[in-house]
Amino acid sequence: AGRAGRVLILVPETLLHQWLVELLRRFNLRFALFDSERFAASEGNPFQGEQRVLCSLDLLTSDPAIARAALAGDWDLLICDEAHHLHWTPADSSLDYDLVAALAAETPAVLLLTATPEQLGRAGHFGRLRLLDPRRFSDYDAFLAEERDYAPVAEIAARMRDGEPLDEAQQQRLEGLLGDTADLPAEQIITRLLDRHGTGRILFRNTRAAISGFPTRQVHPVPLPAPASYGETTPWPERNADRGWIEQDPRLPWLIDTLRLLRPQKVLLICAGADTVLDLRLALLEQAGIHAAMFHEDMEIVERDRAAAYFADPE
Repeated sequence: AGRAGRVLILVPETLLHQWLVELLRRFNLRFALFDSERFAASEGNPFQGEQRVLCSLDLLTSDPAIARAALAGDWDLLICDEAHHLHWTPADSSLDYDLVAALAAETPAVLLLTATPEQLGRAGHFGRLRLLDPRRFSDYDAFLAEERDYAPVAEIAARMRDGEPLDEAQQQRLEGLLGDTADLPAEQIITRLLDRHGTGRILFRNTRAAISGFPTRQVHPVPLPAPASYGETTPWPERNADRGWIEQDPRLPWLIDTLRLLRPQKVLLICAGADTVLDLRLALLEQAGIHAAMFHEDMEIVERDRAAAYFADPE
């Protein structure tokens, strides 16, 4: 839209090339990929020689000179992926967090991306809100106290959005929050509630509710006996077992039978670690002649694209 000319995107090292390719392929946006070698080979401030820069946060924290150069970049937009890794508590914060906070303070627009916003608890969640609006979110204890009031306020907003009448207690609470709202339209009241008594419009959730076409989720639990060698069962016992786990785990024959039953439907199997993926792929091929596309964080970007294309192919 032309609203941001100078853009800095910070991502984990392992995602650099994926971001580079996706930005070009999906949006036709070319970004300069920065690493320590490029910085060392440049004269002056290399960040000021490019309009759109993609680099890892580790690069900036590895050298104070690189961090200072990035801070002097005069960016219009800062994007930080995997933002749940930015550690903050009322008593301490990580170098990553402090650097992003310094960049955010100098940048008009900031976008933090995370699929697990509450992985580090309420303090981590507050820390990210603090990066976006440090004046609005300046005191953690005050935030916790305020948060306890979010639920009843959200209920009022939801009822008004759905056109349902408020009960007497809710009407009194609304008047206590906003004063007399009798002459205001519902949308304006909801907007004021969001801005004054919630996290406002700085937090967006990408939910299935906003997108149609998903099939209904159905859970089909299958009880299986746990091998004695696993000891205390965890959600992923194979990660603590020796390499022979695949020969004794009853989930493998169940998986093979299920895949044969569901053929020719596509099946996506999610594992906790890449080692499990590698072991299962080999076992499926050797024991059942089933070829599975594989996708994990240690694969190169070309390998990932090939695997995704194979899985998407209807044949």
